[in-house]
Amino acid sequence: MSRVRIASLCGLLSLLAGCAVGEPSIPATGSPVDAPTPVSDLTPSGRVVDSSAAPSSAAPTPIPTESQSPASVRAMAATQAEVARLLSLVRVPAGSVEVRDPPSDLLDGPVMGSPMTSSLMVATGYWQVPLSLQATWDWFGAHRPGGLAQTGTSRGSSDWGKKDIVLGYGYAAPSSAAWTGAEIDIGMTAIDGTHTVVRADGVALWLDPTPVSDDQPGSRMYVTVAGGCPGSDQGYVGVTNPPPELNTTLVPPQQPTGGLVCRYFGMNDHPFALESHAVLGATEAEALAEKIGNLPLSHTDGDLVSCPFDDASTTVVAFAFPGRADVDLWVKANGCQTVANGFILAANDGTIQP
Repeated sequence: MSRVRIASLCGLLSLLAGCAVGEPSIPATGSPVDAPTPVSDLTPSGRVVDSSAAPSSAAPTPIPTESQSPASVRAMAATQAEVARLLSLVRVPAGSVEVRDPPSDLLDGPVMGSPMTSSLMVATGYWQVPLSLQATWDWFGAHRPGGLAQTGTSRGSSDWGKKDIVLGYGYAAPSSAAWTGAEIDIGMTAIDGTHTVVRADGVALWLDPTPVSDDQPGSRMYVTVAGGCPGSDQGYVGVTNPPPELNTTLVPPQQPTGGLVCRYFGMNDHPFALESHAVLGATEAEALAEKIGNLPLSHTDGDLVSCPFDDASTTVVAFAFPGRADVDLWVKANGCQTVANGFILAANDGTIQP
């Protein structure tokens, strides 16, 4: 998944001064914490677990569902079950004690960072481990949860690596139609020279199956294959299409008989003027329509997005279909890349560059 992440080990409480990927080097002697937290202050649950025990404190973050469609509710429920399942794959060293509350401010989120979206779901467990930080790091390095592939490691510290060391592993899990970005994060920090706190998270982003509406206000253009490309797209924010409405798919299910591609400059060279055009035969039109039709309409919600530079260049694609009016698409290949038909839009994954 292409995830916009908070570099939690670089900004955690404004304490952490650096992040690096790779095997961290940990001091061989002494504790990396100036004032070790007494073990009695960790509020242990009293349950001692061995290396085959799964955590009992996993609880997916609740999300209101009153205003969601049935399909959205099902996707959220499936993702909640998945993050709980991911957390259940985590094993901890023998003699570890599960704790109910976060025992360290340095472990206040998934150690590999949190995506900036309201679709985030997390299931979390904490343990007090009877090993040094180095030994705990080594143990988890040899015990990958569920056999998942390790995707990264992290190290964070304040005062340029002299104290408050937080270490972490990340493991990727498969996506599905209901979620994306699934992973297990395991973070750890020392209590003292012989005890370590571990935080494990099952993480995933639920996918809203309801397509995003193409509802930007402003003037819209309509192009027909027979009518050719307008000389400019200046002042337009998208395309419009006559009925029947296309609210559940970007293009009709039938195969087009031909097409037209109109490319516009945007703000550069000849502002908003027609840059080039191409007439598509049936085979070319079918191939392009199939690629567009395969774009996923499901999406995460409430994302904080930063788009690359957008020079306002646009491509308008018109398809001719038997038995219905031509269908237009507004294709953005830079900035926040999207494909829109006047009713709904989908993210352009970079493969749609007609």
